Amino acid sequence: MNATKGIVFYTNHRYNFKNSVRAQKNLTRISRHEGLPVVSVSLKRLAFGNKNIRFPSYRANDAFLYKQILGGLDNSRADIIYLCSPDILYTPSHFAFTPPEKDKFYFNTNVTKTPSKNISTLCGYRALLIEYFQKLADSSVKNPRTPFTKTKYFKSYEPLTKLG
Repeated sequence: MNATKGIVFYTNHRYNFKNSVRAQKNLTRISRHEGLPVVSVSLKRLAFGNKNIRFPSYRANDAFLYKQILGGLDNSRADIIYLCSPDILYTPSHFAFTPPEKDKFYFNTNVTKTPSKNISTLCGYRALLIEYFQKLADSSVKNPRTPFTKTKYFKSYEPLTKLG
């Protein structure tokens, strides 16, 4: 049985509006072409994706980021999730990658800026992501980017290249 894929798009609405709209339009095209359902998670109502989860009473901060992503993961039914943010224009090849191991996170390091270990380039199996983000949400981790690279779960990939 093939694993299903989906997108969790998260935003705190702090990004440039024009760039955010451009990113959403780009993800809409990819989502339709590839058949990837999108769950958007935001602080305000967002007319984007198949489903929008809102957290209007929360303040945007690092601790909230984990809870926000968990909300998207809980509302997605896909086996493999690609986390996406409004500050990146993704290519279809980003979503062509299928994680070969269920117990690893994968980061797309084929980006035009410094190689990223950023959450916005993360993909993996939903069950592992839920388990890990729940631990982060329950902890007092201050920086949302560092916990991933310091675990046994970390792997990276470049779209259109073969994993070692």
